[in-house]
Amino acid sequence: MNILTPDQQRDPIVRIFRTNGEYAGNGFFVDAEGGILTTLYVAREEKEFIVIAPNNQRFAAVLERVDGISELALISTSGRRQQSFLSIRNVKELTSGEKVKIVGYAGNTLSALEATAAGTYAYDTLSPEKILLRVDTPPRGLSGAPAIDKAGDVVGIMIAYLPERMSALMVAGATALAFIHTREAS
Repeated sequence: MNILTPDQQRDPIVRIFRTNGEYAGNGFFVDAEGGILTTLYVAREEKEFIVIAPNNQRFAAVLERVDGISELALISTSGRRQQSFLSIRNVKELTSGEKVKIVGYAGNTLSALEATAAGTYAYDTLSPEKILLRVDTPPRGLSGAPAIDKAGDVVGIMIAYLPERMSALMVAGATALAFIHTREAS
């Protein structure tokens, strides 16, 4: 399932590091202004980051905002214009059996892990439901990576791995769009 061209796979997806050089996870550009969507887990308590683009260009980024309920974070590259970014599909759930790829960096290597939609999952009644994906290979190191459908649209963001279920957990595209649009409204 080749859903993106090599440039589409490579250009908008970045590696995020803490300022001490520790690898934090993945993110991807969501707009031309240099906004990078990632997860709360990747951002943690940090305020500043080093982002490495696919061409190994390094640039500084700062935490713009986080949302503990959706478990998303937005970091900004402050004035860096971005030519290539991923579009997010406004979807709350996927059809059971729908195939997607989790595309991101596990270390220095860009990988695309195939996954299959397997329903929804909720931590509690306050959190929005997350989409459950069946995976054959543990998606280690892929926190913050986009899950991309066959049309090339982001349908979710990888947030966790549930080893007891051999499943990945992702925030739905609709939740991500609502988070991003809150930024535009403020």
